[in-house]
Amino acid sequence: MTLTSILPTLRATIPDPLLIDRWPEWTHPTTTDVVVSGVSLLRLVEICDTPCVHVAAAVIPGTHGRPSGLEQASVIVTRVTAISSVGTVELDADLERFFAKGQPCLRASPLGKRYGWGTHHDLEARVALYALGTADYDRLLNDPALIQKAAMRSSRA
Repeated sequence: MTLTSILPTLRATIPDPLLIDRWPEWTHPTTTDVVVSGVSLLRLVEICDTPCVHVAAAVIPGTHGRPSGLEQASVIVTRVTAISSVGTVELDADLERFFAKGQPCLRASPLGKRYGWGTHHDLEARVALYALGTADYDRLLNDPALIQKAAMRSSRA
């Protein structure tokens, strides 16, 4: 057995590096999968099929993966169905149809429904949580310039 016959096998055991600042928090590759915030993308595809979306906290650029308190990042998992000889790629993702149906949101979370936490969404798609009874919660609740939406009720209620 020579070193040149072993190298391809050794290379297959080392995951390709990711640009950590372009992925959501706690993203790490394995030899067979990518895990984002503790969620295996292969397992996500088994459950949801493709296309599917996983959302987690974004990272602050230049901090080697430190999560942002306000920003979110999404990973869209699609299936490559064909690659042409000129290098174009066709995906099975009909994202317009995917996003046309309702997706889970923070209004359906127990944080607002059961515990009374408030969420504030700004024009830059950032989200912040505020505990019931805090000064910030009361200030935002009484701000007439903001649109107030109640948490979604359970269908059992």
